[in-house]
Amino acid sequence: MKKFALLLFLLTSAIGFATHNRAGEILYTRVEPFTQVVGGVTVPVYKYFITIHTYTDHGPNVADRCEDTVYFGDGQQGIAPRINDGVPTCQGCIHCGLIINTDPNYVVKLNTYTITHTYAGAGSYLIRMIDPNRNAGVRNIPNSDQEPFYLESLLLINNFTGANTSPEFHNPPIDRACVFKCFYHDPAAYDVDGDSLSFEITTSRGADGNTVPGYFFPETGGGTYGINAITGILTWCSPQYSDQYNIAFIVKEWRKNTSGVYQIIGSVLRDMQVIVDVCPNNPPQIAAVPDTCVEAGTFVTQDLYITDDLLEPNPENKVTLTGAGGAFTSFTPNATLQNSFNNTPYTAQFLWQTTCNHIREQPYITAFKVEDQGPGISLVNFGSSSIKVVPPSVKNVSATPIGSTMKITWNAASCNPSLNPLISYRVYRKNDCTPYTHNPCDVSIDPASGFSLVAQTAANVVFYVDNNSGNGLVVGQNYSYLVVAVYKDGSQSYGSSQVCAKLKRDIPVLLNVDVRSTSAISGAIYVQWSKPLVNVGNLDTVALSGPYQFILKYRNGKSGTFSPVYTASSPYFLN
Repeated sequence: MKKFALLLFLLTSAIGFATHNRAGEILYTRVEPFTQVVGGVTVPVYKYFITIHTYTDHGPNVADRCEDTVYFGDGQQGIAPRINDGVPTCQGCIHCGLIINTDPNYVVKLNTYTITHTYAGAGSYLIRMIDPNRNAGVRNIPNSDQEPFYLESLLLINNFTGANTSPEFHNPPIDRACVFKCFYHDPAAYDVDGDSLSFEITTSRGADGNTVPGYFFPETGGGTYGINAITGILTWCSPQYSDQYNIAFIVKEWRKNTSGVYQIIGSVLRDMQVIVDVCPNNPPQIAAVPDTCVEAGTFVTQDLYITDDLLEPNPENKVTLTGAGGAFTSFTPNATLQNSFNNTPYTAQFLWQTTCNHIREQPYITAFKVEDQGPGISLVNFGSSSIKVVPPSVKNVSATPIGSTMKITWNAASCNPSLNPLISYRVYRKNDCTPYTHNPCDVSIDPASGFSLVAQTAANVVFYVDNNSGNGLVVGQNYSYLVVAVYKDGSQSYGSSQVCAKLKRDIPVLLNVDVRSTSAISGAIYVQWSKPLVNVGNLDTVALSGPYQFILKYRNGKSGTFSPVYTASSPYFLN
């Protein structure tokens, strides 16, 4: 009887706690040291700090996890303790955690689990978390309380792309929806490595990583359900039923390989729950914010125009504006907002002082969130702004003719951040002086402009002598030059101010080389040249006094050695 009583007690305890998982994601960060010395040889260390975020229901009868199991994708697994804000939250307490939504009808708790793992070498690793179970009553997951909650992130390790950290999400998945009203979500994804991010809709997964049996995308009533592949704003227009739904999307990160081709280096799945109710509310609006490009050091200001539905019962409704990701998460100084809570309509200000540390090839995709105060349920909407911070253009470019060459000089770049250092300068040339204007937000030099790349110098070299690949430049021809600064991640500045010059006539110029006769043993070639011009800007016979010599040389073929065939000299220069 005692054994039966014990068994009955354990069974009742297991079913006494309701299921709890609403949303979540897995993030990873490579941690130093990146290398170690073994037997006198330096070898890479692939050590990663893995973080699981779960958003759960909360209450006295709701299951609560003090730890979670992580499957590392290499055949190993580990137990990750719950750590919220760096503090263990399961020491001597029950149902601890970080409550991030206190609405009594929709309480949400954030649970953060962390663990460190070292991988043996390069490879593809699918990091997973599987936890019983999902909330009951999810409309698009049959028997949802019998289906485990599954998360995954793909980690690709190789020896070419360098250390990698997954994108971070700075907007939690806790916003609610109203029947027949558009629902929006923006995770405010930010990649600390500056990798390119793309977004795509996916399905909620089961224990095997495949789509949950019977799962279907939310009904739209003929509207739209999808995600913007660039900004990450998810749109559901519009929910048709008052119910619970689980939706999911994948964020992929891309980086150029050694051939300059973008390749995927990792991904993160966010599975999230949306609770839809009937409510007399419409989401607020934020006017589209234009994308822009600025040089590092520019103080960026943008006006943000906020409105709400004035037909609602409370036309004096205040709307809150917040910002996340992008410029709000980058290197300091971060962006700020002014006048971000007011009666609508109103105009808020986005302010950001950019610096050299903000230079990167990928733009900063910054998320703006507006949230009203009801009536009924508070609704949200999102806008985004793409701001690309480019290096300052190279200054004081000059071109000085020297014989049959042109010496190009410039000032050293004013920006050389330690995390994204300057690696080179590129010198472009074209054969005329027509002005060149770059396209906004396009730092490349358009080949249609006539400019072509003629040289690339090291970061510590601020000059280049152009001799036209050893063939010499043409006297009397106009030459224009641009110089561009290039950085480690592929960022490059706008082209410098254009400088135009032509060679001095301070050397002889060949005019004719004509074959007069040919023979197996002898022949004749007529050669004619013009003398240098003796005037201001050409040959200065005061600074370059005689004697003077004309030496005519020839060589046999394209690769022979030049030998003199004619020499004339004079103590004076005779016109």
